[in-house]
Amino acid sequence: MARRDRRRIHLVLKAEEVLRVLAKTATVRNRDEHKRELELMEKVKSLGALREVANPARHPDRWARKMANLRASHPHFLPVTDFVAEHVALSMSSKGPLSIPPLHLWGPPGIGKSHYANDLAIALGAPLRRQSMENAQTTSLLLGTERHWSTACPGAVFEEIVLGRFANPVFLIDELDKAPTNSTYDPLRPLHSLLEPLTAATIRDAALDITFDASLAIYIAASNDPQKIPESLRSRFTEFEIPVPRGEHALQIAQVVAARTIEKLLVPGFLPPEPRLAHRLAHLTPRAIRKAVQGAVAHAIVNDRRYLKASDLPVDVLDEDGPKVVLH
Repeated sequence: MARRDRRRIHLVLKAEEVLRVLAKTATVRNRDEHKRELELMEKVKSLGALREVANPARHPDRWARKMANLRASHPHFLPVTDFVAEHVALSMSSKGPLSIPPLHLWGPPGIGKSHYANDLAIALGAPLRRQSMENAQTTSLLLGTERHWSTACPGAVFEEIVLGRFANPVFLIDELDKAPTNSTYDPLRPLHSLLEPLTAATIRDAALDITFDASLAIYIAASNDPQKIPESLRSRFTEFEIPVPRGEHALQIAQVVAARTIEKLLVPGFLPPEPRLAHRLAHLTPRAIRKAVQGAVAHAIVNDRRYLKASDLPVDVLDEDGPKVVLH
């Protein structure tokens, strides 16, 4: 057998582990539980033990274009983009697979942290799985429910890696600072192991009691108030404070977000926004811009137009003194 290229293919399961779990499944007495576990293990067997490793650096021209787009769309995330780009470049000089340290992006709500994570995952060529920690009540979200429960099911990490295509999917851990702290079960506890490559290499999903390698997974956490996050967890991340966009960055973001919002609405023949419209939107957060543009497009269509005018924007968006630029 040809030697495996560790930069492209990663072993996430060991044969002896699959055999161990299959033998354990055979002893399950409850018929429904036995059927559920057996079907799941048959799927695991059919997928095999190897997974692809997403790495955009293997297509340098395409990667350069995606980096340029990411910098243009999210200029206030430039330090994060540069950090990721450096690790992608490093991976091509290494004999090992792409490895990106866990990232923690914090800043005020509405500035585009989730959208940036989504666009970054697209640029990397890896799937993204979002897990919100707000109102999370158990540890099972990421690493599954214990198999003795009738509602036992695998966690998100197992589903994305063992049942997925890539060894390095992107996990967006959203609202990290809003995880309940008075719950009997700490929903953040699994992250202590998942964020350490050494322990993540032999991580256990509770639903099947199966151990697999999740060491290449890419984690992006987002929060508003990092002071509410345990220091033991923060120390595992490379942290970036994301500022509110100002000046030219605000205008640039307003133009890009408005254009993308119109494009995603899929209205045939609707024209991109004129640059001067960005001046009326630049004082808003990206989230507020998307909301305002959606409403403006609807207003234009009702008035039988396929282009935007400033008067289409909601009244609470328009500056009272007219079309001057309002920036932070």
